[in-house]
Amino acid sequence: MLKVLMFLFENYGDHHSKLIQDQDILSGELQKAGFNQFEIRDALTWLDGFHELSEDVKTYPSMSEHSMRFYDLDEKNKIDAEARGLLFFLEQSDILTPQMRELAIDRAMAMEEYIDIGQMKWILMITLFYHPSQKIALDWIQDLVLHGDVMH
Repeated sequence: MLKVLMFLFENYGDHHSKLIQDQDILSGELQKAGFNQFEIRDALTWLDGFHELSEDVKTYPSMSEHSMRFYDLDEKNKIDAEARGLLFFLEQSDILTPQMRELAIDRAMAMEEYIDIGQMKWILMITLFYHPSQKIALDWIQDLVLHGDVMH
């Protein structure tokens, strides 16, 4: 599923949100690109869930700068320690808000595959792309995806 989402982001960028409105056209484009129906369906479902949750994120309660995020066992089993460390690093660096962190964690949990740091970078980039108020964070994450890991 992540490969479909990455393909959409890389090839359609700003324009794929318009394509999502007509899922038949989008499905056809993705099939032409070599993706199967199951991958396409899962990716479109993921995006639908993402858009629904994005509206809810606006109503998330504010979190104190002294708050600590604890991951439950399912989250620990799904998202590797390095990916969780990236989220922590970005939040502590004031690049990622707690609300965007929660949105990224939710979308990572909605994936079928185990999430490593490389996949988390893409999830973050897609997540931040849909939130214009997060432009600085998006620029930072895009640079991270394209030019490597700044945590080491």
